[in-house]
Amino acid sequence: MNTSAYVYFIKETGEIASIGNIKKEDSPLSFIEVPHEEVKPILIGRDRLRDYKVSFNIKLSEYVFSPKIDVHEAISMSWDESIFQIPRKNTNSTKYDIIVRESKNHRSWSVAVSDRVISAYAKTSDTVYSYFDLYITRQDDANVLLHTLSINTFDLLKGKRINFENVDIAEPTSVYCKKIFDRYIHIIK
Repeated sequence: MNTSAYVYFIKETGEIASIGNIKKEDSPLSFIEVPHEEVKPILIGRDRLRDYKVSFNIKLSEYVFSPKIDVHEAISMSWDESIFQIPRKNTNSTKYDIIVRESKNHRSWSVAVSDRVISAYAKTSDTVYSYFDLYITRQDDANVLLHTLSINTFDLLKGKRINFENVDIAEPTSVYCKKIFDRYIHIIK
């Protein structure tokens, strides 16, 4: 028995069109190779094809096959599972995927993306139109939201940095977000 299966999908949406045991190089669809065991529940009719997707995983720099998030499962997730506190450092290291810089007077912020992330997205040939939010809170207290920075992923990847001026926060802060990338840092200048 073949140990691999091929998942054919629409690159722009991640929607799966078909799954098969034969690699079709001339297919107009994109495809990835996955272990047969991963798609077996769909092939035997236990799971529905529409409950799965293919998406680009920035951490792995490749497309991955995965179940879509169940809305009921997402609602029941705890706060700690869905939010990540970005570590605060006093360094200008470039070994991070996302760098959040806060000025000393708390009046301006910037968000920068690493060349590694830009290169990984460039491999996909997809246009990324999505947003992610950075939640500025009272220091080490995710329950006191002070400000939200909405980041347009397309603009960030195109310009490498987004600046936010006149963000007037008078107290020490922490930054939280949904963890999309691998390595984050919050630098206070």
